[in-house]
Amino acid sequence: MNELDTMKRARMYLAMMAEGKNPLTGEEEPDGSILNQARIIRCLYYVTGVLDKVIANGGEVSAAPAKKTKRTKPFEITDEQLDGIPAEPKPVSISALLQKVNNCIPEDMKKLSYKHAVCWLASQGLMEEHENDQGRKTFRPTAAGKAAGITWEQMQSQHGPYWGTLLSVDAQIALLMHIPDIADSIDDKNDDNEG
Repeated sequence: MNELDTMKRARMYLAMMAEGKNPLTGEEEPDGSILNQARIIRCLYYVTGVLDKVIANGGEVSAAPAKKTKRTKPFEITDEQLDGIPAEPKPVSISALLQKVNNCIPEDMKKLSYKHAVCWLASQGLMEEHENDQGRKTFRPTAAGKAAGITWEQMQSQHGPYWGTLLSVDAQIALLMHIPDIADSIDDKNDDNEG
């Protein structure tokens, strides 16, 4: 087994632990397990993301750039890069999935943002805009979106409860398949958000 294969296996183990599973047996850890604590889960997902970048870079760990590169090139991604992005077995947020996509592109390329994805999903009839009690606009899944595996759920962060959109495994795969369509839908003249 070469070093890149070892990294891929380590990434798989970390992802399983982030899901609250024993990576050797695949069994769910009990509720009191350290693997079910929010801070540990966030840490494991963070390290999984770092490994995704290293694996996408062919296993090479590169030094941090001296200064941040301005993202001026339009977003584009190859089918091979998309094929290398695994769907997570548990539901994940749109932002978490897009982070994996954006980890595959060069530093000088514009990122896809949450706004890009939800606007495209809305154009497909899978999400629609709502206004919450505080007057803030949010996007929530339509009946068609729910049928496609998009849910609107209350979650917990270190700052307290919040509502967010989650994608099932099938919804993650579908969104990944449509990343080129989302990129094609971006109007660069009216979009100053680099993600």
